[in-house]
Amino acid sequence: MGSILIGYVPLSVGVTIKWECGDMTENKYKYDLAFSFLEQDRDLASKLNEGFKNKFETFIYMDRQNKIDGADGEKTFYKVFSAEAKVVIVLYRKGWGETLLTKIEETAIKDRAFNVGYDFTLFIPMDKPPEVPKYLPNQYIWLGINKYGAEMAQSVITSKLTDLDKDLAEETAEILVNRIRENEEFYYKHRVFINSINGVKEADNELSKLFNLLKEKTEIFENGSNRFAISCHQENHLCKISYYHYYIIFNWIMKYIDSLNHSELNLTLNYQRLLSEKVKILKEFTFNFNLLPDGQQVWTLKSEQNMYYTTEQLSDFSFNSLITSVDNNRSNKIWILDD
Repeated sequence: MGSILIGYVPLSVGVTIKWECGDMTENKYKYDLAFSFLEQDRDLASKLNEGFKNKFETFIYMDRQNKIDGADGEKTFYKVFSAEAKVVIVLYRKGWGETLLTKIEETAIKDRAFNVGYDFTLFIPMDKPPEVPKYLPNQYIWLGINKYGAEMAQSVITSKLTDLDKDLAEETAEILVNRIRENEEFYYKHRVFINSINGVKEADNELSKLFNLLKEKTEIFENGSNRFAISCHQENHLCKISYYHYYIIFNWIMKYIDSLNHSELNLTLNYQRLLSEKVKILKEFTFNFNLLPDGQQVWTLKSEQNMYYTTEQLSDFSFNSLITSVDNNRSNKIWILDD
């Protein structure tokens, strides 16, 4: 059974690391996969891991942090990317290689590539439009994450492993075929759900649940705080919560009565000190109601389809954003927050 490493560890100032790079075709690797990513892509890295953990013994840094902290852990971590991992997957976005953590990873990858080339890597651009390091050959880039999602990325990664290990070809080919079939089945199921009255009803039910949760949070907060008045107003597909000079607005926009196509849930965090002043939109988000492969119904962020919230999580996120904005305003004595 192979292993997968997902995560990162800081490199202390003054630590010197020495390693020897071997031939990938001759080495017996300690790990099959190592993932390199920035903090904002941590959830996606974990989700990718979900597709492999039942087949491989997985190593997730976040779960074993206490075992690899310190200088020895830093050397061990560097060695994974420079020699011990068969394949390195990089969830690349602007800023990768500039933070202390990803700088270690990039250094290890580039040093290894100097000896054996970049065939052991697969870079997955996260930004729109996609960006990759200028030094990277095009054949080691997969551009489909924002279009096809994590499920298809797992298939691409499996193919990468197969290419580097022909002994796994028969086994992984079967896995790949099954995953493609599962993807096709889910694509059909998802399409039927989105284009159905049942999908619309489920969205309406979750919207009502969201508004009720926000109302409950408002009432609880109002009973426990006397500093400023807080209010919650609901009308049809709109919900507004006002607190101090701030307010959030949820607005559910339906295009069709029997389909969720082009339907959006808009959320804005707004500031208006005086009624005579222009409203300042501090933050705005757009969500789509969606169905996951496991049957869970969630609100996906339109600008980043790999990020999604359950109704409970969305209520927490929006309400906490409102309260935090007021607290930051009062503690810093700032009347208007920067975008």
